[in-house]
Amino acid sequence: MELNGAVWKTSTSKIFSGVLLFSLSGIVGGLFAVILALSGSLGAALWIGVLTGIATILGYVLYLMGLGELQGILQGEDASAIGKVKLAAILLIIGACVSVLFSIVPLLGTIVGSIISGILNIVGCILCVMAFAQLKKSTTFPATALSGVSKLYVAYLLNLIGYGLMLTVILAVVAPILNLVAFIMILIGWAGVKNAQV
Repeated sequence: MELNGAVWKTSTSKIFSGVLLFSLSGIVGGLFAVILALSGSLGAALWIGVLTGIATILGYVLYLMGLGELQGILQGEDASAIGKVKLAAILLIIGACVSVLFSIVPLLGTIVGSIISGILNIVGCILCVMAFAQLKKSTTFPATALSGVSKLYVAYLLNLIGYGLMLTVILAVVAPILNLVAFIMILIGWAGVKNAQV
């Protein structure tokens, strides 16, 4: 099947921009929240968390829109795999919303929100691992895109391992390192898919 190059470019650009927005807003928000909390500005830290949470949600919406457009030009197994990534994105949006809403309630709300969000993240990662394993076998994706898909597969596998390690207190120190490597690989992977010549 011949892929529509223009739709490929616009959809994968939205996907990449969404990934960048939700990833960086989470990182920046986390850093500012810690700095403000340590300086005694708990109210400001709360609002930074809420604002970056909203930016994270907007990033996921952009990501989801791009995935929908990409799925529209694909057929068969490829469209099915992108459908799994879309479902994972919906779960991640719900997790981000839960996290933002529950963070307004100090301590208990944050803990409950983190648990619910964490479970949704794990399920989302499992769906992404399954989807990218399926897309690695695509016969319609260009070679550059397949290379990006392979990186995305490994990245979500690392994220999944990281979530598992966070459950064990001793190995929780390794999880942020795995998550950082996964974050970089996700950006590189989607950049590879975005920059593929279709």
